[in-house]
Amino acid sequence: VLLPAVLDQTLPAPRPREAAAPVLDEPLSATVLLVEDDPEVRGLFSRFLERAGYTVIEAADGRDALEIFEARHDDIDLVITDVVMPNVSGPALTTAIRARRPDVKVLFVSGYADELEAGIAHAPHTVLLHKPVTRQILVDQVSALLRESAS
Repeated sequence: VLLPAVLDQTLPAPRPREAAAPVLDEPLSATVLLVEDDPEVRGLFSRFLERAGYTVIEAADGRDALEIFEARHDDIDLVITDVVMPNVSGPALTTAIRARRPDVKVLFVSGYADELEAGIAHAPHTVLLHKPVTRQILVDQVSALLRESAS
């Protein structure tokens, strides 16, 4: 093995380390009712939210969600629901929930929401996200909705 001889060569200056991303705010302690009929999506969203520090109550459809909400309405800070579901749709679910608690925050997540956007997304304390949704977008939107009333 032949290696070239190097005399008096200076090493390049080390790169400066990137500054850590600033921590904006600590996550709020909140309970989220997650309503999604696809078990894989529900499990994924649940993990995203739990890792961000939220307590998650899962429901497989709107009917289950209504029963859970009736039993725990004072505990639930935010409802995340699919728009199109069997039994009770997301919009019908939120209408029923808001009849009991008009201040509850709602995050709609749907792959079919384009035609529904006009009516849904303009209600107070409501956001509509289109699937697919990244972990960061989901957690950021949940945080933003929860902070609406906290500020």
